[in-house]
Amino acid sequence: MYQISGYPEAIVYVLLFTGILKVSLKYERKKIIAILPIIIMLLIIMMGIMGYMEVGNK
Repeated sequence: MYQISGYPEAIVYVLLFTGILKVSLKYERKKIIAILPIIIMLLIIMMGIMGYMEVGNK
């Protein structure tokens, strides 16, 4: 049951990743659009790591 509760978060991460990838490929010639997906992906990864660490502390 505990594992199923994490599915919505995983689905949101996958949707965000595909959306970011699609936008970055569409506007790949603009430099700011090339940097933003990297920053957003780092934030998504950090949120996942922080969530894992929070579960480990309980």
